[in-house]
Amino acid sequence: MDQTDFKLTTYTESDMWPLSLNRVLALLLLVETVSGLTTGETATLKCTFQGTKTDILDRKWIKVLPNNTDICLLSSNISHWYPCNKEEGGIQKLSAGENWHDGEISLSIQNLSASDAGIYRAEIEFTSSRGRSCTFHLLPSGHSTLIEENTQIKQAALGHTAQLKFPSRRNLASDLLHFKLFNALNTSLVQCGHDRACSSNPNSGAATRFLGRVTDSSIVVAINATKREDSGLYRFEMAYKTGLPTTGQVYLRVYKSQLQDKGSEEVRPTAIGKDLPGVKSSCSAKKQLGVSVIIPVVLVCLVTHLGIDDFLPS
Repeated sequence: MDQTDFKLTTYTESDMWPLSLNRVLALLLLVETVSGLTTGETATLKCTFQGTKTDILDRKWIKVLPNNTDICLLSSNISHWYPCNKEEGGIQKLSAGENWHDGEISLSIQNLSASDAGIYRAEIEFTSSRGRSCTFHLLPSGHSTLIEENTQIKQAALGHTAQLKFPSRRNLASDLLHFKLFNALNTSLVQCGHDRACSSNPNSGAATRFLGRVTDSSIVVAINATKREDSGLYRFEMAYKTGLPTTGQVYLRVYKSQLQDKGSEEVRPTAIGKDLPGVKSSCSAKKQLGVSVIIPVVLVCLVTHLGIDDFLPS
């Protein structure tokens, strides 16, 4: 992608945050002696819905691959669940269930491994009402994040460039007033004006890697050299000279590809993607986490408990 239209801001020495004694003590308190994922560990994803058994037409559990193609894992027309793609590896590890009293379907993944991490989606179709879907980001640890409905999802390999594209039906060359991209803490990362010039916020931590570009029909934000902490939720606002503004959100998953070294594939969304209300998570470190992921887990919990301001440049 041609990046000549991007404006890049850089840090000064004052942007480097000091490692205070409090941070060191907090780090030591959170470190646990833990081991790798153990055989038999199971993760369960649950999707709730409103409706009756007789009103359900179809149910599916789907895995979304990094290239945004879907693989159907399990499907059911009420009577029983069955594999809808028998060639998918690890299908024998999957089992689905339902709780009609609470309006819930679930997917259990046994013998967790790093390859099980990723984006999963439940789809429920009804005979007389609008369908329901639930999307989850599952980590190798077994933790999962429920992603709000109507949220775009983008996946990018660690260290590569992620491109977040925000299309518009307007002619942005003449009608754009401004565009703003925020992280989950409502910190502005990128701004583009009516003159189509974009700049990144030098006080927003990783934002020097966030580069915006305006085309006639969309705005593209490139995140160069993606880091684990780039995973998470982003919110955007696109205002026009005429008419109502457009708002929305996108969820980015950063993962290790098979070509990269072994170890923890992902950590919880942290600095950029700290959870918003409605995006559920926890940072508790389970005993099955490996030594290779102690530091990522500690950093995640530090960000969650101490606050992101302790980690970003002042």
